[in-house]
Amino acid sequence: MVVRIQTRAGRVTLFLMLLLFFSLSWLWAEELPPGQIFDPLPCLHDAGQSYALYLPTAYQPGRRWPVMYCFDPGGKGSIPVGLFREGAEKYGCILVGSNNSRNGPWEIILQASRAIWRDSHARLAIDDQRIYSAGFSGGARAACGLGKMLSVKLSGVIACGGGLPAWLDPKDVIDVPWFGTAGLADFNYSEMQELSGKLGAQGTPQRLEIFPGRHSWPLPELATAALAWLDLQAMKSGALDRDDEKIATLLTQALEKARELENKQEWGSAYSQYASIAADFSGLADVNPAREKAANLRKTGSVKDFIKNESDRESEYARSLVRLKTTYSQLRGPLLEPGKSRKIVKELAIPALRKKADSKDMEPEHFVARRLLAALFNQAINDGQTYLEQKDGIRAVLAFQIAVEINPGHPSVLAALATALALNGERKKALKTIAAAIRGGYDDPEELEHESAWDGLRTDPEFLKIVAAMKKSPGCG
Repeated sequence: MVVRIQTRAGRVTLFLMLLLFFSLSWLWAEELPPGQIFDPLPCLHDAGQSYALYLPTAYQPGRRWPVMYCFDPGGKGSIPVGLFREGAEKYGCILVGSNNSRNGPWEIILQASRAIWRDSHARLAIDDQRIYSAGFSGGARAACGLGKMLSVKLSGVIACGGGLPAWLDPKDVIDVPWFGTAGLADFNYSEMQELSGKLGAQGTPQRLEIFPGRHSWPLPELATAALAWLDLQAMKSGALDRDDEKIATLLTQALEKARELENKQEWGSAYSQYASIAADFSGLADVNPAREKAANLRKTGSVKDFIKNESDRESEYARSLVRLKTTYSQLRGPLLEPGKSRKIVKELAIPALRKKADSKDMEPEHFVARRLLAALFNQAINDGQTYLEQKDGIRAVLAFQIAVEINPGHPSVLAALATALALNGERKKALKTIAAAIRGGYDDPEELEHESAWDGLRTDPEFLKIVAAMKKSPGCG
C-alpha cells in the first residue's frame, strides 16, 4: 500500500518522524558499540525489564545478524552472555540475556521473553531466519519453549541441564536442532539422556555433550562448540551460506578428538564421537569413514560393555532414586511421633552417599552417588521454601536439615535453616545457625529484617547484634 501525503503539514510531520527515527538509531548505535557486554540494558517500552547484551565486534546494522536469547534460572543475564561471548564473537551472533526470566511462574518468563524480543528487534538488525535460544536448568525449559511461547520459528536451542517444559511435547520441536549439555553428576542427567534419545528417534537434529561436572552451565569451550554446531545446522538448512573452510576446520577438530579418545582407549566415548561426526557433518562432507568407524566400534566387546554398563547404572540410579523419594516422602506425613524426623534422616543414609560422592575417583558409580545427592538436595531446598511460605516450621526445619546434611556449611542453606528454626520457635538454635551462616559468608541483613519468621526475635539483643554486625561488614550489599 502506498501512502500519499498531500499537505505541507503532512510532509513536515513525516520529515520530523524520519528525523526522530534516524536520531534514535544513531543514539542506540552510539550507546551500544560492539565488542562489549552491556548490563543491565533497560527495555525501551518497559523499564522494569532489562537484559545483558553482547554485539560481536563485526556487528553493523547494514546487514541482519543471528541472535541467541539466553535464560539463566537466577535471572542473571550476564552469566550466559559472558559464557557464550567467545563463541558469539567467533561465529557472529548477537547475545541477549534476560535479567527477569528465572525459575518460577511461566507468566513471568513469558513477559520477560516478550520484552527482550520486542526491545532487541527495535534496537538491532536481527535475522529472523536464525533465531536461537539457550538456557540452564529451568532456563533451559524456557529456551526450549520460547518458540511456542512467542509463536516464532527457532533455528536451534542450546539446553543445559534441563529439557522440555511439561507443556511441550518432543513432536512440537521436531524441526528445531537441539544441542544439550549435562554434567555426569547432574540430577537431570537421566532426563537429558532420555530426551536426546527421543529427539534422535523422531529425526530431530540433536547432540548431547556430557561433561564431568554437576548441575551447571557448561564451560566456555563447550558453549563455543555448541554455537559451532548450530552453524553447521544453519548451513544444512540453507539459512547460512556454505563455508567449506569452516566445515573442514570443524571436521578436522572433531576427528582429532575421536582419535585422541581411541588413543586413550576410551572406546565408548570414541564410538559416540564418531557417531556424532557422521550425523553432524552429513550433507556437508564425506562422513562414510566416520560412519564405518562408529559401526565397527559398535561391534566390539568394549563398546558393548560400555553401553550395557551405562544401562545398568541408569537402572540402579532409578531404583535408588525411588528408594530415596519413598523415604523422603514421609516428610509429608505426620511428624508428631517422637524421633520421627531423626528416623527419616537416618534412613536416607546421606553419610554413606556423601562418602562415595566425595571420592576423587572418576568412576561412574561415584557420579551416580552425586546425582542422587543432587536430586535429594534440590527437592529438599524447593520443599523447604514451600514450607516456609506455608508457615509450616516443623517440615521446613526438617527439609533444610536434610539439605544441610548433604551440603554442610553452605551459607545460604544454613541461613534458610535458621529462618525455619526461627519460624518454629527454636530461638537459640536459630541464632546459633544464623551465626554459622554468617561465618560461612552469608551477608544479607535485609533478608533477616524483612523475613516475618524472625519477628519474634526483633528485640532480642543477640539478633540485633548479628544484624548490626552484618551491616558493618565490608562484603555486605
